[in-house]
Formats: sequence, C-alpha cells, structure tokens
Amino acid sequence: MEELGQEVEDSGDESVEELEGEELLMSLEQVSRSVYCELMKMRGKEAWEQGEKELRGVHTGRAARTERDHRQKARQDETEKAAIRDSDEARRFRAFFKPEDAISSPSLPQPRAPSAQAHLAAVTACQESDTAFIRSQ
Repeated sequence: MEELGQEVEDSGDESVEELEGEELLMSLEQVSRSVYCELMKMRGKEAWEQGEKELRGVHTGRAARTERDHRQKARQDETEKAAIRDSDEARRFRAFFKPEDAISSPSLPQPRAPSAQAHLAAVTACQESDTAFIRSQ
C-alpha cells in the first residue's frame, strides 16, 4: 500500500511505516524532545544513589561513595606505610647507611671571623633539619 509518501509493510504482527519529508522531521523532533525531557527531568536523592549503584566500577568523579572509598584507601595505605617504616628490616636498612661518626661528631674549630661563624651555623642548622626531615620520612 502506498499513500502520499508513506509505505506500510505488514510482516506478520508488526507494521513498519516509512516516513518522508515533513512527517519524518516531525517524528524525529518528537522523539528527540521526549528523550531530552526524560534525561533532564528532576531526580531525587534516591534515584541518584540507585544510579551510582548501577555504575559500580565506572568512574563517578566526586560521588559520595567514590570519595569515601578514596579516604578509606588512603587510611589503609598510611597504615601499611607506617608498619613498613617501623619494621625491623627498615631499621637495619637505616642503620646500615647511617655513618658511624654521625652519632658522635667531633667539635669543629671555630673560625675567627663572625661572618664565617654565621655561615657555619647556618650550614649546620640546614644539615640538621635535612637529617630530621629524612628521619621523619
């Protein structure tokens, strides 16, 4: 059957219409409007939580569950790192590389010029702060 730009094909229970021209454009606009309205309608908190559950394993950005998982993983990592830092192997490693004379360093002779004394004091303070920083790591 043909009727002014429409063809209707019957195949059993289904019928398919082929639209042309203005009817095709109107049909496409109607479908696109209905899909857009469905996507943009307001959703409640429960709908968002359900959506997050369905997206399990997919990057969800700043979602509450994702942030909670990141905080929990950071706590676990910090606990593991603290256990490793305090282990016997780590102590032996640090002791192996610690210089023997660092524990009892001989006193250095004091230079006579005040600017040289200030320079030496600054260098010593910098070395001590670096050592303290390394030990805290």
